[in-house]
Amino acid sequence: MIYALAWVPFYFPIFEGQLFTFSLLGQWVVLAKKRDHVRDLCNAPEDVLSMESAAEELLQLRHIVGPLFTDELYHIPVIRTKLNLNLGDILPPLVAEIQATFEDIFNSWTSITVLPTFSRVICRVTSRVLVGENLCRNEEYCKLASRFTNDVLLAGPILKFLIPRSLRSSLGKLYRMSFRHHKQMQTFLEPFIEDRRQKLRQDPTFTLPNDMLSWLMEMASPTVEHSTESLSMRILNVNFVAMHTTTK
Repeated sequence: MIYALAWVPFYFPIFEGQLFTFSLLGQWVVLAKKRDHVRDLCNAPEDVLSMESAAEELLQLRHIVGPLFTDELYHIPVIRTKLNLNLGDILPPLVAEIQATFEDIFNSWTSITVLPTFSRVICRVTSRVLVGENLCRNEEYCKLASRFTNDVLLAGPILKFLIPRSLRSSLGKLYRMSFRHHKQMQTFLEPFIEDRRQKLRQDPTFTLPNDMLSWLMEMASPTVEHSTESLSMRILNVNFVAMHTTTK
């Protein structure tokens, strides 16, 4: 892979104005430099060029996090609709959480390691939107979310580039059984989910907290997707997306 990348700066100018294709281990890569080509890539429809499909393929999400998350994408319309509609209500507590996080972490003049420190900041702040104030300040919860992100980013490319396709499904199941990230997340979330369900049973007019967990509970179907395990898995995976796109 490194050998192939080393030749790119040499050959790329030769193919000025053209699409340049080269091979890496397990995949072909197409580079576009011409303005028209870049514009075509940006305007390509989702069924032609899909960022979600590319991420799923690169990180082998179907095997690493499970097919339930990759096949049922109802969390995406939840983010696009509920999150956007509630930005005005979410922003003040989000700003307050940023301030509280900085006060807790940077409470004195001291040297820090930038990436791990800001990973903690991102995890805590995004979790305020995902699961609310109490759980976002739980250090063990944030450690689990960060560890899951790092493990997926390590295991996914290994599965893609080094493991034959015929073995990926079995090894993915073994990975999930061994690391049990989703089961650990369920331990954190189950009391909060059951508490909200109990309050809804007692009072159908009860207003759920304004966070991602509540939105998923409202959007999910009353069967598989509404199970505590499924909701916990989806919160963990959405947390992974938030952390991956901002810290990695």
